[in-house]
Amino acid sequence: MTIIAQAASLLGTLCWNSLVLTLAVPVAVVLALLRDLTNQASSTSGSALFYEGVVVHSRHRPIENGFRYRVRVAVVDLDKPPAWWQGASAGSHLTANHARQLASTAGRVRVLTNPAAAGYVQNPISVYYCHDAEGQLETCLAVVTNTPWGETVTFSFDPLGHTVPKALHVSPFMDMHGTWHLSAPEPGKHLSLTVNVTHPDLGAYFQAGLTATCSTAPHVPNEVAGLQTLWRYGFQPQRVAFLIYMQATILLWKGAVLYAPPNSNFQERLRVAASASGTSCLAGGNAFAWQAAKGIWRNA
Repeated sequence: MTIIAQAASLLGTLCWNSLVLTLAVPVAVVLALLRDLTNQASSTSGSALFYEGVVVHSRHRPIENGFRYRVRVAVVDLDKPPAWWQGASAGSHLTANHARQLASTAGRVRVLTNPAAAGYVQNPISVYYCHDAEGQLETCLAVVTNTPWGETVTFSFDPLGHTVPKALHVSPFMDMHGTWHLSAPEPGKHLSLTVNVTHPDLGAYFQAGLTATCSTAPHVPNEVAGLQTLWRYGFQPQRVAFLIYMQATILLWKGAVLYAPPNSNFQERLRVAASASGTSCLAGGNAFAWQAAKGIWRNA
């Protein structure tokens, strides 16, 4: 019954978001045309910068698969976010004060993310750049979300490179025995984020990376940055969700094994192992902070 309910939930979400897009896309196109024809650019704010680039995923074992797609992502100053940040984007992210509390830092906080589009949020990973009081990047927080469950895990890592145990059921085509190696240097003119997965039996079998350059288009959300930007990057959260499910279908067709979520004592075992290995901790002494799925997606 749970599987049927989850399938119904997915179908309902698909139908609802398709309806919203059917209404939102024509409006966005008309407004973008009017702005381009009248040379009226949307107002920008130095508190948010947009970067255009490419996301690449490469899976080598036990089944080979890879893909790449264009993205336009935002780096938002959470201490003085732009007006468009309010609503779904703000509601689905940490505040600056919460990030500082978790990271035990005292300076500004910026977040790398996909802003919400038409009220829809889809962020497999958001990175919070946490600075010290002198303005130097001190540490990063990663907030990883799995689809479709909507569970999250938050942990800190060294921006120049850090390895942590796999702490969330993501992707369901990978078991829970791997480790994640992340790096996310301070964004400037260029931006990069890498997440590589190593497994005790499969070795370094998965790499994911984002490389991007500061956008020359107005530094506003993709849907209001002009017709060309709308065409290339508009409604990006919905595009990312489509790609997630499309790649899942491809992996199933190739014969990939689908792993069940870990049992309920997994988190406690991981906390103990992380503490014993000296993994970096959040404020409060825990290496990871989890947020459970809601409703029918909650694991037993």
